[in-house]
Amino acid sequence: MRRTLSPAATQPARAHPEVSVLLPFRDCAPWIGAALADLRAQTLGAFEVVAVDDGSTDGGTEIVREVAARDPRVRLLSPGRVGLVGALNLGLAACRAPLVARMDGDDRCRPERLEAQVAFLAAHPRVAVLDSRYVPFRDDGPVGEGFAAYAAWHDGIEGHASFEREMLVENPVCHPAAVFRKSWVDRVGGYRPGPFPEDYDLWLRLARAGARFHKLPERLVSWRDHGARSTRTDRRYSEAAFFPLKWDHLVATRLARRSVRVAVWGAGPSARPWTAALVSRGQDLAAVIDIDPRKVGRTRHGVPVVSGDAVDSLAADLLLVCVGARGARSQLRQRLQSAGRREGRDFLFLR
Repeated sequence: MRRTLSPAATQPARAHPEVSVLLPFRDCAPWIGAALADLRAQTLGAFEVVAVDDGSTDGGTEIVREVAARDPRVRLLSPGRVGLVGALNLGLAACRAPLVARMDGDDRCRPERLEAQVAFLAAHPRVAVLDSRYVPFRDDGPVGEGFAAYAAWHDGIEGHASFEREMLVENPVCHPAAVFRKSWVDRVGGYRPGPFPEDYDLWLRLARAGARFHKLPERLVSWRDHGARSTRTDRRYSEAAFFPLKWDHLVATRLARRSVRVAVWGAGPSARPWTAALVSRGQDLAAVIDIDPRKVGRTRHGVPVVSGDAVDSLAADLLLVCVGARGARSQLRQRLQSAGRREGRDFLFLR
């Protein structure tokens, strides 16, 4: 359904903004002026920007300071170098609105972004985290194949059930496009420091606490890709850093009892950590399934490797699917559903 959004001129700061934009930044001088211009052009007037400078050295601080001097809706916090999680939590504590919109200093957003997300959350009080679709872009040409594939996967997630379905595959929420209820994030203790992606950790903890997720189909944010982006340069965003978070979530939500009989589909590199962790925990592991005939009949961590044809007769309470080949997920989903297995109850994708 199309929403009608009314334009709003730049307005003074309000004592009670409807939404706070939490914008940590570090060395974003080439881009942060455009990010702030997009926010100041929002059709919703009742907002504030809490910009937290995480020790910038490139002149970005002066850009934000100049904007804040002209627009009282923009507030600059300069705690020094505290790290991203420290900046997020300091900014979160300073946010005055019940809704918090995330944005990064190198991204862009459409003028109707805040109005659209605030309106949806007002109409749907059960939703705790509201995402939107986004446009991936680079200044120097098209985005890479991996980033484009992630964006395409992200587009397929909309309602809460699809967030639940994909929660252990990858990070299903575009952090700089999200708006969340501050009370929910405060309830789970805010952002948590550690050798892992701070946003994915937050979404998993919120999910376990019962929070509901949703995504607007509009592309309200443009997510910039560049060589210095932290997801490219920081080990906290590597695939290996995701695994402990996924494992803890799986154990908490599905494997509280070691007697739950599990099978793993996949014997490649993406599946091996799961099989090893299950064996180490003493989980009842029925089999490892693999389509490579050279592996069938062998064992993996003492667990028999069987062919894909054996899945229909395999006695397992839960099938964990860890396949990385492009297109394999949709094919396996169709096959398992055709065999009467229900996703989320009988099988889960972990990759």
